[in-house]
Amino acid sequence: MNLEPVNAPEISAEEWAQMSPNVKRLLEYLVQGVSRLEAEVGNLREQLKRNSGNSSQPACRDEAKHKVVKSGHQEGANEVGKKGRVGIKVN
Repeated sequence: MNLEPVNAPEISAEEWAQMSPNVKRLLEYLVQGVSRLEAEVGNLREQLKRNSGNSSQPACRDEAKHKVVKSGHQEGANEVGKKGRVGIKVN
């Protein structure tokens, strides 16, 4: 999923001055969170590009990320209920 950057609407100095302190803190928190997530997405994209040919990663790890591990028992499933059905109790 490639999303193009969106230009955020500008808040004028007058509008900012009229905002409550709680709204200002919320906006600052959200902007910081978005910036942090954008950086994390960038790091994860770089990790996806790496393989044994372009990193110090051993070749045996190249295919490991593509294997699907199937478990006979779903973690957290109710022991009394049906296998793989979380939260269903059979009396």
